[in-house]
Amino acid sequence: VAVAVADAIEAVAPIAGAELKWPNDILLDGGKVSGILLETTEHQGRHALVIGIGVNIVSKPQGVDYRATRLIDHSAGEAPGIAQLAAAIDERFWRLLQHYRENGFLPIRAAWLERAVGLGETITVRLPNEEISGIFEDLDENGALILRNDAGSRIISAGDVFFGHRGPSNAARD
Repeated sequence: VAVAVADAIEAVAPIAGAELKWPNDILLDGGKVSGILLETTEHQGRHALVIGIGVNIVSKPQGVDYRATRLIDHSAGEAPGIAQLAAAIDERFWRLLQHYRENGFLPIRAAWLERAVGLGETITVRLPNEEISGIFEDLDENGALILRNDAGSRIISAGDVFFGHRGPSNAARD
């Protein structure tokens, strides 16, 4: 989903350099322009995935733990319309889903890593009961973050990432 959203943003804005912050944020010039939420559910005995995508087009949140941005600040002229952006995301998502079905996750993982922010660098991950810092080493075959520090490597399936040792309390000051 993140690869599709980044591709769509670049296509409609047109902006180069959309980057991905694990697990589901899109950054432009270091500012968060989009976030994605994924929830699994069951309906009539079948598993389903609910995808929520938010893109800052003409406004952005204030007072958050990270620097936010909006598309209008990165595009020449007017910001793209909601319908245009939604159609671009939709088209790219279905194309990537078909690619995934035919080729598995590894090509999608490679496309994600090409846009990864912080890969090979020190990051801090906020988990429900702790914060842990280390080197963002890789993504595993399921998309989980591999974090390496003095205690060894750790697989992290969900968490909030902040760059460097600064942690979330200092992230908004960047």
